[in-house]
This record gives sequence, structure tokens and C-alpha cells, in this order.
Amino acid sequence: MPLPRTAGQLQQFICATNWMRDSLIDYARVVQPLQQCLDVALNGKRKTKRVASGIAVDLNDEEVNSFNQVKMLLQQSAQLAYPRDGATFCLFVDASDVGWASILTQVAVWKPGVTVTDQAHELLICKGGTFHGAQQHWSVIEKEGYPIVLSCEDLDYVLLRPGGFKVFCDHRNLIHVFAPGQEIKKHVRGKLLRWSVKLMEFRYTIVHIEGTNNLWADLISRWGGSVTATTTVFKRVTRLQARAQRRPLLRPLDQDGFIWPTLTEIASTQAAHATAAPTGCERDDNGVLWGTVARR
Repeated sequence: MPLPRTAGQLQQFICATNWMRDSLIDYARVVQPLQQCLDVALNGKRKTKRVASGIAVDLNDEEVNSFNQVKMLLQQSAQLAYPRDGATFCLFVDASDVGWASILTQVAVWKPGVTVTDQAHELLICKGGTFHGAQQHWSVIEKEGYPIVLSCEDLDYVLLRPGGFKVFCDHRNLIHVFAPGQEIKKHVRGKLLRWSVKLMEFRYTIVHIEGTNNLWADLISRWGGSVTATTTVFKRVTRLQARAQRRPLLRPLDQDGFIWPTLTEIASTQAAHATAAPTGCERDDNGVLWGTVARR
């Protein structure tokens, strides 16, 4: 598959792969550079196929790498199972500084006494995303709680069931905040309080799981999170020519280095311009011309 050369081709590729995002692990993070490239190309323009096909795009190294990774995700897409009424549903959630992830699985026959990692899980859906804007400044507990609330809202058609479901997270404080059947604590305020109210309509059991065992969701949320964002700053060097200091015409006495001329220098200068001397001037004993009015 060749690289897209127009915004229309890039838009078609993103829309086509988006149909399969439920089975593409870490799709949201991988496709983000391509989505940003498309947003920049279509900024201020109508997002129609005809307009997009006339806009050329030139992918940089990061965007080419994203394009190739999305193709690899298509090759390695996970097989999704069909939800069963009698199965035990498990929702694994995790978050990092840059993104979040949630994976919903089902276990046809739950084996008591067997750890959750050793159960026979069947993948139902996987979701993920990155934090934008003000979300990047959230506290750790807010970032960890966000995928729980968002997944329950988006997957309510599956999770609103008589048998309920299990939520597994590696943030112990969320157990006390989102624990069903308990009163909301007084210290829970603002956003977490509203999120707790939203979860009241669901029947679930929240369980703490060690981070080493929460491999699936942890892998998606942190994949690529260690990459340090770099910014290239281009400096433009401009040569400035110093303006010559203009000689003050109205106030010559304010000029730096001004020295009063001597009577001899004045007489010499007047002699050099004798033909331009005005009429009615008289010469004093020092040979300096004085006007009749100006003479003192």
C-alpha cells in the first residue's frame, strides 16, 4: 500500500481503519500523528472528499512510521468474540501520563480460586486514547478513573446486564472512590463525585490488580509514552545596519563633542564666504563681521 499523497487519500485511510479500531490494540495512539496531519491539511477548509483530494500532503518520518504501524495493526488485528449471556465480563483499565486504555473480555466459565490472569479470556473490545488539553494536567487518580467512566458510558449496551461485570485497576484509591454499595466519601469532590454518580446505574465489582498483572491495559496506555517530545526552534539572523547619527540642526549645541569656535576661526570662515556676506555688516577689531542689529 503506497503512502497517501493527498489529504483525500489520507482521510480515506483513516476512516477505513477506524471501522476496525475495536480490534486494533493501541489504535488511538498509533494513528494520532496521521490524524494531526489531516487536521492541519484541512484546517479552515470544507472537509469534503472533493476538497481533500485536491490538497497535497507530504508525510514526515514520524507520520510515515505511524502509517506503517497502522498497517501492522491491521495485519495483527485481534479476533473479537461474541458476548455471551452467562459469561463473566472483565474490564481492565489503566492510564499513564499520555494516554489511557481499557480492554473488555469475557470468561465463559469462571474458575473460583484461579487468578484472573489464568482465566480463559476472550476479547470483546479494546479502547484507548490520549489526553488532550486540560486533561494532561489532571491528577493521577483522575487519569486512572477516566477510562472506567468513559468505558462504562461507551459500552453501556454491553455492561448493563443482570450479571454485572468486574473492573480491574491497579490504582488502590479508586477502589474506595468507586466501590459500589458504599456511600460517597466526603473528601470526594468535584469531578470524581460526578463520576461516582454516573457509575451508580451499573452493577459491578471493582477489584485491585497489581500493575505487573495488568499487562494488557498497561501496555496500551504506556506504549510509546517514554518518547520525549522535542521542539525545533528556527532562529533567523538579521543583519542590522546602524543608522548614522544625524547632526542636530535646530540645536547644534546639543551635539556631542561641540566646541565653541574661536574669533580667529570665525573670521577665517567669514573671509572664505565674503561674497555671501549681507549688506550693512561691519568688521570689528578682530576681523569678525557683525550685523548692525546683532552687534553688541
